[in-house]
Amino acid sequence: MNVKTLRIILPLVPMILLVAMVAAAFAAHGWDVEATLFAEDPARKMENLIAPDVMAGGDSFKVSDISISDDGRKISLEVEFRSPLNVPVTVKELSADIAADGGSSRLSLQDEVKILPNKSATLEIAGLLNGTPSTMGTTQLPPNLTIKLEIGGIIIEMAEIP
Repeated sequence: MNVKTLRIILPLVPMILLVAMVAAAFAAHGWDVEATLFAEDPARKMENLIAPDVMAGGDSFKVSDISISDDGRKISLEVEFRSPLNVPVTVKELSADIAADGGSSRLSLQDEVKILPNKSATLEIAGLLNGTPSTMGTTQLPPNLTIKLEIGGIIIEMAEIP
């Protein structure tokens, strides 16, 4: 190649790259202009994930098993968490209070759990029980709920402020 040819081709490289990136974006969204230009906002997805009404009765969290020890001192819940995100999510902390006859009991996540994109995992939440639980079967959020998630290297924490 001579110098003249390089002078013509080199200024075109950025434009070729730009066209290739735009074409790749459209191809990734099935050549749909609206889906490419107005994809769902990631912040809105997070808001929907940790919104109280979603957690109370939505698809993200579902209590799959409740067990109380024979002596009635310990309670354990298995909660199925379905991630609507297309990135891995690590549940680092999940704790809440449940009302009981003698006051309240604090339940906490036993081990942090990593959830693959758009998959579900079971979280084991346990704690000591002070009396008979009285909130079983309700769809309201438990008091003093604390959630700490790691999503794509970003820590997101939601806690009820008393």
